[in-house]
Amino acid sequence: MQTKYLGYFVPIIIIIALLSFFAYILLGYSFNDSILTFITILVIACPCSLGLATPLAVIVSEGICAKNGIVIKNSEILEKASKVTTVVFDKTGTLTYGKLKISKIYNYSNLNDNELITLAGSLELQSSHPISTAFSEYIQNNNIQIKEVKNFENIPGYGIKGIIENSTIILGNRKILSKYNISIENNHIIDEESLSNDNNSIIYVIKDNNVIGLIGVNDILRDNSKDIISRLNKNNIQTIMLTGDNDNVAKKVRKYFRNIKNNL
Repeated sequence: MQTKYLGYFVPIIIIIALLSFFAYILLGYSFNDSILTFITILVIACPCSLGLATPLAVIVSEGICAKNGIVIKNSEILEKASKVTTVVFDKTGTLTYGKLKISKIYNYSNLNDNELITLAGSLELQSSHPISTAFSEYIQNNNIQIKEVKNFENIPGYGIKGIIENSTIILGNRKILSKYNISIENNHIIDEESLSNDNNSIIYVIKDNNVIGLIGVNDILRDNSKDIISRLNKNNIQTIMLTGDNDNVAKKVRKYFRNIKNNL
C-alpha cells in the first residue's frame, strides 16, 4: 500500500518543487536561491520516512498479533483490515473452547456402550476435527482398544466414513442420513431432540446403513467470544457462524450471541 501512495506522493512533490523554483526566478531571486528552495522542498518532503515507517508499523503489528496467538500470513491483510465488512467464525474451537466431552450415548444395537464407542472412536480418531478429542479422552478413560480403519473418507459438511472389520461405519450429522438414504425411527428423532435441548452436538453412528447409536458431545462457549462479537457489530462488521452442527444447537448459540446474523 505504501508503494501505491508513493506513486502519487513523489510526482506531486517534484511538481511543487519545480513550481517553487520557477516562482522564485520570476520573483527576481537569484538562481542559487531558487535552486536552494527547489532542493529544500525535495529534502524536507523526502518519502524515505514514509517508505520506512509504513512497513515498520506492519512489522510491529504482526509482532503484537503473534504474542496474542494470531498468525498473520500476509502483511497486506493488516493493511486491508479496515475494509473488512464481514467476519466468519467457526463454532467449534473458535466460539467455543473446543474441549469436547461425550455426555450421552443412545445405543440401538446389540453392542454394549464401550463396543459402540470402539467402532465410532476408531473412525473418529482418524479425523482432525476437534470432536475427535472427546472420543480420545473417553477411550483412554475406559481402556478401550481401537480397531483398524480402512478406506477412511472425510465427507465435508456431513461427517466421516470408513471400513472396520468388513463393515461400513459412518459418523455424521443428520444431513448424512439423506445423503446415504438411511431411514430413522421415531425414537431416534426423540433422542436427538433430547440431546439437542441439552446443547449437545449430535453424532449419528451408522453401521452398514443402519443407525446403531446417537452420541451427544458437549462443549463450552468461550467467555470472551460474546464480547468480541459485540465489538465487531458496534463497528458495523457483520458476524457469521460456520457450523455443521444440528439446527437446534446452532440456533441456541446464535441466540446467545444475539448479533450473529446467519448460520452457514
